[in-house]
Amino acid sequence: MGVAMRLRALWTVIVGVGLVLSLGGSSPAAEPMREFLEGLRARQYFDWAILYLDQLQERSDLPADLRAIIPYERAMTLSESAKHSVSPETQQRQLDQALGFLEQFAKDSPKHPLAATANSTRAGLLLSKARVDILQAKLPTNKDNREEFQNKAREQITLARAVFDKAHDQYKAAWETFPKFVDKTADPVKFEARHRAETNYMRAQLDVALCEFEESQTYDPNTSNRTFHLKKAVDLFRGIFLKYRATVGGLHAQMWEAKCYEEMNDPQRALGIYAELLTHPPEGLKALQDQVRHFRLICLNHDLRREYTMAIGEAEDWLKGAKQVEQRSAAGQGLRWEMVVALEKQADSSGVSSTEKDKLLRQAVAHLTTLSKWPGAYRDLAQQRVRDLNMRVKGKDGTGDPKDFDSALTLGRDLVNRSGEKKTLLDSAVQSKQPRENVEKLRADFNDLVKDQIRVLRLALNLADRSAPRGDVNQARYLLAYGYYLADKPYEAAVCAEAVAFNPTKDKQDEQTALDAAYLAVASYIKGINQAPIELKALRDVDMRLMIRLAEFITSKWPSHSKANETRMLVGRTFAQTDQPKIAAEWFQRVPETAENFPEAQCAAGQALWQQYLLASIEEDVTLRASSEELSKWRGDAEKFLKTGIDRLQKKIPEQNKTPDDLVAAKSALAEILLSAGQYQPALDLLSKQPHSVLVAINVDDQTRRPPSPSIRSARFASHIYQLLLRARVGLQQLDEAREVMAQLEQLAEHSGGADAVTAVYVQLGKELEKELVRLKGAGDKDRFNEVRKSFEQFLDGLYQREDQNLSSLTWIAETYYGLAQSSLDNASESKTYFERAASTYLSILDRAKKEKAFSDKDRIAGVRLRLANCKRRQGEFDEAEKLLRVLIAERPRAADVQFEMAYVWFDQGKAGKTEFLKKSVEGEKRGQKGEVWGWTELSTRLQRLVADGRPETRDRYGDKLYEAWYNTSLCRQKLGQAQPTTSKKNAELEIAKSVVQTFVRISVDIPDDWWKKFDRLFRQIQSDLGQSPSPLERPTTIVIASAPEKNKLNSEETNEATTKANDEKRTAKTDSTAASHKSGGGTMSVVIFVLIIVGGGGASIWMMMTNKSRKRPNRLAHETDDVAFMAADDEPTGDLDFEISAVATPRKASSTKKTPTVKKPSKPTGT
Repeated sequence: MGVAMRLRALWTVIVGVGLVLSLGGSSPAAEPMREFLEGLRARQYFDWAILYLDQLQERSDLPADLRAIIPYERAMTLSESAKHSVSPETQQRQLDQALGFLEQFAKDSPKHPLAATANSTRAGLLLSKARVDILQAKLPTNKDNREEFQNKAREQITLARAVFDKAHDQYKAAWETFPKFVDKTADPVKFEARHRAETNYMRAQLDVALCEFEESQTYDPNTSNRTFHLKKAVDLFRGIFLKYRATVGGLHAQMWEAKCYEEMNDPQRALGIYAELLTHPPEGLKALQDQVRHFRLICLNHDLRREYTMAIGEAEDWLKGAKQVEQRSAAGQGLRWEMVVALEKQADSSGVSSTEKDKLLRQAVAHLTTLSKWPGAYRDLAQQRVRDLNMRVKGKDGTGDPKDFDSALTLGRDLVNRSGEKKTLLDSAVQSKQPRENVEKLRADFNDLVKDQIRVLRLALNLADRSAPRGDVNQARYLLAYGYYLADKPYEAAVCAEAVAFNPTKDKQDEQTALDAAYLAVASYIKGINQAPIELKALRDVDMRLMIRLAEFITSKWPSHSKANETRMLVGRTFAQTDQPKIAAEWFQRVPETAENFPEAQCAAGQALWQQYLLASIEEDVTLRASSEELSKWRGDAEKFLKTGIDRLQKKIPEQNKTPDDLVAAKSALAEILLSAGQYQPALDLLSKQPHSVLVAINVDDQTRRPPSPSIRSARFASHIYQLLLRARVGLQQLDEAREVMAQLEQLAEHSGGADAVTAVYVQLGKELEKELVRLKGAGDKDRFNEVRKSFEQFLDGLYQREDQNLSSLTWIAETYYGLAQSSLDNASESKTYFERAASTYLSILDRAKKEKAFSDKDRIAGVRLRLANCKRRQGEFDEAEKLLRVLIAERPRAADVQFEMAYVWFDQGKAGKTEFLKKSVEGEKRGQKGEVWGWTELSTRLQRLVADGRPETRDRYGDKLYEAWYNTSLCRQKLGQAQPTTSKKNAELEIAKSVVQTFVRISVDIPDDWWKKFDRLFRQIQSDLGQSPSPLERPTTIVIASAPEKNKLNSEETNEATTKANDEKRTAKTDSTAASHKSGGGTMSVVIFVLIIVGGGGASIWMMMTNKSRKRPNRLAHETDDVAFMAADDEPTGDLDFEISAVATPRKASSTKKTPTVKKPSKPTGT
């Protein structure tokens, strides 16, 4: 359909929506509403149908009879949409949603006139899913999992039978309300109603009988269970036929009775019935008789008949007279498949010459090739069978490779399927934590299949000539690009995919392949972003631009296609994970309201804008700080988008269905916004109330078996939700309920990381409070700042008065006071008071530990002493702080967090006017190995050596502390220079400070923006102090890697070699993308659809991407090197970036470091 025609049709829809919505509250409006929905579904405007239902549901004046059928109409729309989707994942999701809405309708309106229809439809969907499993069980590639598929199919059939039985009783009761005879002339309305009731009743009986037949198919041939169910089915079908022999339904029952005889090895009896059915006039029976012909060919091919010549002749006659649409029907494909069976068996018959055998097998291959291009039950079987027959027909040329384009493409499609199946097994093995040798064996098999896929598809392109349809050539390139993607060669994949995307034919299916290829190219560039070394930021920027170029191409050429909306989401997530939430929100907002994923897009946009608000509200650079109006708008829009998305998501998901991760993530983000606005009860309701309660969604039966991140049921995310819940209880001053939540947090932490993890949770809680207060202050909301602070003070005072305190609760009290102090640093008296309260609580912990040996272990007590020293420093009690720290240094001479704190003790005294302490802070103090104080310079050196191994995980852990040490080294030198009595001494120190910054920048890679801004401001200030004109700090174009182990050095030779290799790979991909282009002509191709899944852990699922509130901090737990060790945990330090109480497995929110989203492989292409 052209753009103009589609716009006119769309305008008609919009007008129709308006007319139907204008219908008043009278019951007769139900019929126009249903007719209008049927019209939308008939035109495949499924998104508009869902939107229309959403609008109806929002109307307060909607009559009860209309509101009651909304779940039913949603189910009908989703099930119809699933029929037209070529994505198995989308089909499965929509069918599951449809089943949920049908179940909801049947539950809410059991006596509704549509209840029986709803039950029948629901059962039909279950039976369809069972048939898929039965087919999967028959595939040779699934022989090891056959029993699993059979059991799953039986479960679906059992559910379907129960629903069909109920519908049967309902239809029977409805039919029995009519008299046995109704005169059509005297009462045509009643006659039609009785006829409809009888038809429904007959259909229900047929459905029950079909359940019996399908259950027989879940057992292996010639087994007693299979025969038992077939005999029961025969009785049922025979009974239906005898009652309704003059109707189409009765003839269907007769056909299935014959099918049962054939299954029980009685083809002669089946053929007799089929012959009778084919004697009826074809008017109105064309589809039935085509199915009968298919079943008849099965009988002719039966081992007890072996009438292959007759089967071939009948199939050829039918194919000659059948239209293309009839050939592609289920019966048509079945006829062609049975013709292949007959051809192959005829070729293997005795007395057939080698020439005739070759001819027969070639005909079979030709028909299999056709079947392999069509979606349906025989596609996978055909792709697997054609490979074996090709070897018999073509012979071998030393490698057994095909010798023509069609055969090579068919084999390539088969390899795509096989590699996809192997990848599924590999993923399952990894998730179920199978033995390593099993996983590695599966991985090796998968890699071999992918290599074969690439090799065969390149061969296919080389074999293509002018007779090869251009659409098929494009598909070969597309599948080759997919192979490169699986082989982790994203640039080759992108080049091949772009060649298809930008050069489609006018064929509709080829245009779909072009869209899929463009989408694959976007995914490939994202994979390239992930694979680019951290020091090659420029390369990643290029990949980002190429990704955007392809995304803009997709959304402009196919603006209303579902793939365009998936692209918008994908690009938005990419920007969200690269610390660009504002741009991410813009992409999410591009998803139109009519799109299926509009609710998810609204949720994602809300989370992105909330992230933008969080980042902007703590911006230190005044020149970059957002205005209060901007902050207010981001916050307001975030709340609006989240509410819209949550409302829409809950409407499209049946209440009894599992709560999706997107909805849980959106609710948690909205709860944060509500909590920050003081709306404690709404936030509490959002987290706890049904439907789709967040607390229910994160719950697990066994806390010790929580899945890893990024699952919403992981310990990390569950901890985040419980912290929000605790925040709501504190705001409502519900002391007892808050204690219950604290107990849940402690239980969760103990199971996930032991007792130390419990402490870490309370450290995190204190820091979250500190960050919230800092944000409120940054946003200029003084009233809310004071309100939050007061509520916590009251709560802490009440909690502290209790006598039943344990280490965890006391730690939380201390950390919360510490957070209040940190947020009040601009008010010396207030911050000092809070530090005093924190110190007092830490002293209480130490006193309890002295009296009660079981109260805590020495490692945690060491952490408390470190925190107490920090509080003493904040109070200006430097001698007390130094005394505590010297004891810790003697005990733990390589504990870097203790060394950091000692450096800060001296630094703060130096800033207070005691210049000699500035020098000590930089240079440290030598007192023997156990008493040595390192100072900022030594800390910088040791940390530089630590991160120089080049491993990303090392930089993630220790990067921020490295930046902190270098920054303070320069800052101390700058302060020391300002304090010098003479200009020469001053300039000497300042030049050292300046060179420290320049040196660090030259040897560092990809310094995060927040740290870069700090270094830049300091660099400019030093230049001003020297009397120089301030110039900005420039990022280096050449990176010097310092002190890296030899094996990890990135020298110029390796860089050149890598560059050369990349260029060679791109040239290879370019050759593949253009292969056969001068030979190809017009033609058709099958539809290929990808569903690209983003992870970040379900990323990453949305919540993992959007809860990135601060840059990843080093994890200093259970890690020790010769140079440096960390005894304390600091999840997200602010201010001076002090370390915190010792803890293990610190719960940590998703990082917002410069990481790009990991993209899982696109699912196996369908239509191959």
